[in-house]
Amino acid sequence: MALSVMVVGICLFTTAHTSDNGPEEFVLGFMYNPPASESDGPLEVYVTSRSTSDIRGNVSYSTVYQTFILYPLTSLRIDISVLLVMMQKYQSRGQKGVVVNTDRKDVNVVCLTKQNGSSDGFMSIPTSNLGQVYRACVYFPFSRKSQIAVIGVKNNTSVVITLSANANASGAQFGPLVYNPGDSISATINRLEVIAVQSTGDLSGSRVTADQKVVFYSGNSNTEVNGAGPGHLVEQLVPVNQWGTKFIVPSTLPNGTVTVKVISDTTCPTAVIAKICTHFFAASYEYFVLKSILTFEIQYQYNCFFSSDEPVMMVMYVAMSNTTKDPTMTIIPDVEHFDDTYAFEAPPTKRNSPALEIVLVLVVKEEHKDSLLLSGNSFSDSLTFDSVLDTSFVVGITTISTGYHTLQASGDFLAIIFGIDVGESYSFPLGLADVDYNSGLFRVATDNFSTSNRRFTYYDRRCRRNIMDGAFFERLEFSSCCFYRTLNHIESYRLNNESYSPNL
Repeated sequence: MALSVMVVGICLFTTAHTSDNGPEEFVLGFMYNPPASESDGPLEVYVTSRSTSDIRGNVSYSTVYQTFILYPLTSLRIDISVLLVMMQKYQSRGQKGVVVNTDRKDVNVVCLTKQNGSSDGFMSIPTSNLGQVYRACVYFPFSRKSQIAVIGVKNNTSVVITLSANANASGAQFGPLVYNPGDSISATINRLEVIAVQSTGDLSGSRVTADQKVVFYSGNSNTEVNGAGPGHLVEQLVPVNQWGTKFIVPSTLPNGTVTVKVISDTTCPTAVIAKICTHFFAASYEYFVLKSILTFEIQYQYNCFFSSDEPVMMVMYVAMSNTTKDPTMTIIPDVEHFDDTYAFEAPPTKRNSPALEIVLVLVVKEEHKDSLLLSGNSFSDSLTFDSVLDTSFVVGITTISTGYHTLQASGDFLAIIFGIDVGESYSFPLGLADVDYNSGLFRVATDNFSTSNRRFTYYDRRCRRNIMDGAFFERLEFSSCCFYRTLNHIESYRLNNESYSPNL
């Protein structure tokens, strides 16, 4: 199998991430996207640097091993054989994983699958940020199958996929067998080995557990979304221990509809989701009970703030009213995953027609919006902002060119990239900064009874022991999770040598 490398883009940029160093590893793969024949051309992997130093790395898969040098502030496109697409000819497992290694951490990796008239992309998550528990999210109703896939990072990894039994679930195919909703599929996989499951029903909520870290993908092979498409939908999903409770959902593209799916993973009492949407400086407030899966539709010019009293995952599906435009799927990072500096490549689509638009969606605090820089330059008058009422955030939407770019601001923000073309599209978020959710308590809700008497709820993701009882905390434990609620208002405190403040 041949591999080709292309260096794309360069600009002057001073990175705020000079402390990032040491090696980084990405394990990745590509979901089935029909027809996935060799005539469709290669799959694309973009390795992007935010470093002012050379970065050395290598890419390997199957019998291929090749080294590369990523020059300062550039992107490198790596072409990979389309034969590595998962489930080609409905194979359920195989050695189809790809690994990218670099000698520095200040890189990101974006992957695109570009079949004729059916494309999508995703931001690859480094193996250091992977997990052992995931939940699936697919679009429903769909015109073709939903699918999920798991890739091993280490040899002899035991994986259990418990299929969702939601109201729209149906049988799922793995190898020659068909499993019923609620059934479990068990397998042992090695490094870079892929197992994939397809279904004619909704796989959303299916739970993946493993005894070592794994990569997890979820999506649809090819489907319509609200009349747009059909097109390929795929996303690499974050593990449960990196979910959040506060999300800004931008309205994104003109004349488009955003469908948002919210997934929970808890046996605690049912979560409550607050939905606050802004339209022409008026806000609507709604509260929903989340048992396992919720789906919302948000029309253009509505920017929404979601808050949950338990960690959840939020995925966005964007469909244009123009049915010649492809739908796309992207995960929405929670507010704690925002960062203040990004470097990224905005690739062309396969068709790369004159109609191609690269749309940049930004979510930033009002106080930081004027500090935003694109490749070292201010946005000037090309970017206007809409408020998200009852929050300090604003949303801005603009178009940019293909190629290498950087984004900076004086505070953390979210950026989502959309490539929209006739019959093709892709999207990926940039706001997936490292957050350590594996230690300490994680604040998940605030109940304001009065200015002087506030109660704050904290979720202990480890839930292994009673960290603190007494004057400040009462402990509420439910089968697999724990909550700690403050009994009195306190400005800040220390717990296990970690500092917490009630004020976000």
